[in-house]
Order: sequence, then C-alpha cells, then structure tokens
Amino acid sequence: MTDLKKITTGMANGPEAIDENFTKVNNDLIKLQTGDIPWTGVALSSGWGAVSGVLTKYRVIGDHIEIKAYGLKPTKDIPAGSFYEVLTLSGHPELASGSDFSLTFFDANNLNPLQGRARISGGKLSVIPPLALTAGSRYVIGFFITDKA
Repeated sequence: MTDLKKITTGMANGPEAIDENFTKVNNDLIKLQTGDIPWTGVALSSGWGAVSGVLTKYRVIGDHIEIKAYGLKPTKDIPAGSFYEVLTLSGHPELASGSDFSLTFFDANNLNPLQGRARISGGKLSVIPPLALTAGSRYVIGFFITDKA
C-alpha cells in the first residue's frame, strides 16, 4: 500500500496533499485492477551513470513495457559481444521481455548512431553494445517499447 500524507486541520498545502494522496491511491487501484504499472523510477547498475537532471523511468501498459532512457552512459569500459546489465526496473523482478529488442547508442555529441540489442529478464535491462564502449564515450538514448514475456 502507498504511504499517504497525514492531513490535519489548517495544515499548509492541505488541498495539494489531499490531491497527492488521491493520485497515489488511484495509481495503486489501477495496478490492482489491470496489472499496469504507472511511470516508476529505475536503479542504475554498477558501471552506468546518467547525465545530470535526466530521469530514466519505465511503465507497463497491458502487454507492453515502456522505458524512457535518455543520457545513460557507461562509467567504466564495457566489452562488446555479451549482455551487460544497465538498470533494474524498481519493484518488479517478474518483468521480462518477450524477445530481444533494438536500442541505439550515440557518441558523446549525440551523433553516429549504432544499433545494439537489449532484453529484460528478472526485472533487469541488459544490453549488448555494438562495439566495445570506453567509459563516458557513448550514450544510450531512446524510448523503448517491448512486449512482456
């Protein structure tokens, strides 16, 4: 259950707190009724960082997992040719993609796109870079939609 703010007589920003509580409860009800998950944060795996101020998040709608991942970059060298864990879809280890899907790696100037592969298994997004990545040299930028397993 969601943590709700306690509402008291005469509290500052009372109407806003009530509205925030209603939003939290409604989001919980949606999850219970449909299995959908509203936009939720992620936890970056060791070896990955994000450009300051960039929010990476995911949601589940029906049979689709949507991930907004802009400005992610490796903080250590990453070899090509094998899956490398990037992030965890917080709170949902049961999530998995039905198959691999494409994602794009750009250089630090958002030029020179290269296609890589990704998959979600056990609530974790892993990627296969198209080439070895030097720390900070490439960014993952994109909005991904994949089918759930």
